[in-house]
Amino acid sequence: MVNCNGVPMEFIRYDQNGEKDCLVFGGSNRIKNSVPGFKGIPVEQRVGRFYFLHAVAWAKWNGAAFKYRINYGDGSSALCPVVTAQQVYDWYFLATTGEMVSNRCVKGWGNSSNRGFYLYCWENPHPGKLVSSIDIVDADPNQICLLAAITVEKPDGAAIRVDLGGKGVRPLCGKKGTTSKVLDGGIWEVGLDETASAWTSGRIEFPAVNLASNKVKEIRMKMNKSPDQWGKYFENPTPQFTLFCRDQKGQWFFTNYVVPLFGDNSPAYRADNDPETWQEVCLPLDRFGLNNPKRPAASIFGLSLQYQQMPASERSGLRFKDIRFILGE
Repeated sequence: MVNCNGVPMEFIRYDQNGEKDCLVFGGSNRIKNSVPGFKGIPVEQRVGRFYFLHAVAWAKWNGAAFKYRINYGDGSSALCPVVTAQQVYDWYFLATTGEMVSNRCVKGWGNSSNRGFYLYCWENPHPGKLVSSIDIVDADPNQICLLAAITVEKPDGAAIRVDLGGKGVRPLCGKKGTTSKVLDGGIWEVGLDETASAWTSGRIEFPAVNLASNKVKEIRMKMNKSPDQWGKYFENPTPQFTLFCRDQKGQWFFTNYVVPLFGDNSPAYRADNDPETWQEVCLPLDRFGLNNPKRPAASIFGLSLQYQQMPASERSGLRFKDIRFILGE
């Protein structure tokens, strides 16, 4: 098992598999006896996200490389297109474009010569359906396509997702010099400009989540750093979140501040220093005091962030995406 940018991948050992360790397809105009794809790669489980470790040779900029066809147990299917410089790139020298990162395609595995594969995360549009198999189709005859491994992530279960690109979403600034905005790809960024003081704050408002009809257990999201105005990344102090709520009379209020947790329940004191990786963090709702008998929360309509820059001259920001309200029993 190999850790590929935070995702476990099981590689086939070529010395135990007839000198073969990945699927090669497409490129019929460049190599003899090529195949256009593969059918029936078994899955037989429900899937929230797919992680594909793949690459191409003879890359064609913005050229359609191939497609993954996800086959469901009910006979339906969904297509996952893979386009060079958007969801994959050339194996010979690992590099990513801004569009690749926005599409959740990053460097996955590389050797000492910086050659290897890209890790592409694709959100399954039907996580409640059983996935029976995967086909690889429509491979480009001018690009040689490579697939080294696939890892699947089980669905979150019942969840309410915040569509950061949808209606009713509003980023707001707090402290002077703070920027709060939604970027392409559904990313909420809280940053700073040259007028910022040491403390940073910003919030995002969204359509209210009703707590009476939805038993929310926690809020999950992915966190990453953003650069300052000169493209530099600095160490971020501890992020702290508060919730903007309404009580049963419709009056709004905000809760106490809570530090998010990583998956192992350790405090998420820092985002890592790699701008290409995203870290999953969670906010357990029982830490916000929403059931205070003096003023119980009826709904949540906003999320606010604050952190202190130390020193104040280092104005690196934070980014968040995939904000979900996880429902429990």
